[in-house]
Amino acid sequence: MSSQDNNPKPGEIWRHSGNGKDYTILSVSGRSVHTDPPEIMVTYQAEYKDDTYGDKAVWFRLLSNWNEIVKVRGQTKPRFIKFSDSKVSQDSSQKLSIET
Repeated sequence: MSSQDNNPKPGEIWRHSGNGKDYTILSVSGRSVHTDPPEIMVTYQAEYKDDTYGDKAVWFRLLSNWNEIVKVRGQTKPRFIKFSDSKVSQDSSQKLSIET
């Protein structure tokens, strides 16, 4: 997968390689004022309820960090893996999975 293929777009669902949870992309835009030079930010929303952060928490991450290759349980892989092009309806009995 090229780094361009790993650039998220609003509405897509991506899975975090570390925790295996799904996130919907809200936006890929703006510039972080906390980096020099300024960088593009990814805004994404959890597709789960978390005891600490609540239902469907919203997260922000630098695009460069989003695209990093990380080591997960001894395997090297992208931090996020694209799951689907658009948000899908899920009921609580349906389990989604991806192959890497």
